[in-house]
Amino acid sequence: MAKNRFINIDLNLLRTFIVLHQEKNARKAAERLFVSQPAISQALKKLRFQFDDPLFVKVPNGLAPTPYSEELALKVEPYLEGLSAILNHKDEFDPQKLDQEVTIALAPAHVFSLGSEVYRYFIQRAPNLRINLVVWGEQTFKDIEAGSVDLGMNYHEAQDMAYIQSLSTELITQISPAILVAKDHPLTKQAVTLENLANYQLLRLYIKGYNDGPDVPAVTFFKKYGYDITVGFSSEYPLVILDVVQDSDMFFISTDSFPIEKYPLLSLLPVEQLEESIIADVKSYCHPRCEKNPLTQWLIQSFKNIFETNKTNLD
Repeated sequence: MAKNRFINIDLNLLRTFIVLHQEKNARKAAERLFVSQPAISQALKKLRFQFDDPLFVKVPNGLAPTPYSEELALKVEPYLEGLSAILNHKDEFDPQKLDQEVTIALAPAHVFSLGSEVYRYFIQRAPNLRINLVVWGEQTFKDIEAGSVDLGMNYHEAQDMAYIQSLSTELITQISPAILVAKDHPLTKQAVTLENLANYQLLRLYIKGYNDGPDVPAVTFFKKYGYDITVGFSSEYPLVILDVVQDSDMFFISTDSFPIEKYPLLSLLPVEQLEESIIADVKSYCHPRCEKNPLTQWLIQSFKNIFETNKTNLD
């Protein structure tokens, strides 16, 4: 190629040049590119200026390329097609091919109720995906921003609005609280009201950095309605909580996502509706840079499925 002029040209013009070279007809090139013939003429004018060559000359049947145009097309077309293939190529996402570790933070109640279900779900669909399931704590929003937590799920809380606005969120499910008690507990034979619950002690799943303050949210909630309850036992180990529920008259506040069918010695009871709504939104949180990532989208959909399939009908 004889010309040495420095050329700075955009890809759209190069694409027009290649289509013109292939069709050798301005009208057909315009139809292929979904533009008008005047637009093709304007593009050809720019191309001629950029390459300092006529590129095409009119002939009875359309356009004939100049020798420089033939040589240019021969060199440019493979690169343009290769670039187009790269830009348009999308790997098909296949969970079976995943071989990496992801860290997922769940609210304590959901780790308690769904931890084993999360394992079972992913081992069937992505056997080489290593799930690091952690309890949501006071640093979790910062961990998501820093990238050390890939995805988090928790109740949508107004006090975290500053962080929420900086992250990508999506509704996972809506849940209702439910009371977990022993199968033969007196509450199984009466309405589960705050008044009746106040006759028994509360079990607390203790999570350092999450609910280890002096004010226990459940106790505060009861006080708002004029009832005093006490925490009879606390543990950071879910299995201990389950054993104590089974062997005492204490109650544990869980959710309707607890897989009660796996625990024949326990009962899951609905709470009588109050004046205020006790249905809560559970939302996912991820860094905006990961929002469109196929893995992130698949994980979000997976947790929607996990919550949905483990819902207990308490009616």
